[in-house]
Amino acid sequence: MIDFNSYLYEYKIKKAKMLFMKGKLKEALNFFDSAIKIKPCKTKVYYERGKIYSFLEKYYMAIEDFTQAINLDPEDEIYYIERGEVYCLLGKYYFGIEDFNKAIELKPRFESSYYLNGKAYYKIGKYNKAIKNFNKAISLSLNDYEKKLYCKKRGDAYKKLIKLNKK
Repeated sequence: MIDFNSYLYEYKIKKAKMLFMKGKLKEALNFFDSAIKIKPCKTKVYYERGKIYSFLEKYYMAIEDFTQAINLDPEDEIYYIERGEVYCLLGKYYFGIEDFNKAIELKPRFESSYYLNGKAYYKIGKYNKAIKNFNKAISLSLNDYEKKLYCKKRGDAYKKLIKLNKK
């Protein structure tokens, strides 16, 4: 027997992703909404819709979707990273740090989690912890461009730390 809902769901997801790639975010949202109505327990849909909400600066809606993705699949670090980034965009750095730490716990060799954690610690003035995270990101990165970026951020944290110690 043909599962019409599965075909319709797949169509809606593919159409939403295509619209997203074309920058038609609101239209893509409509297709993701339709897909969720068909299969509300599919994690990736919440993740994809959360990214769109983030692009549209609807941060609280993005957090809701990333949280839903986490509830459905608490072992995927990317959902914690995305939600952590949105928390940081809202200035809620401690929540971001909590999510980045969970991502690190789940996938300790993923340098982006350390980098984002370092940025969040930097924003709240915890420069030693920022430096520690930037160092770890540098040691894990295989990409020269990223290493330079992480080194620059680490240098910024050292400068702030030196200024703080002179006072």
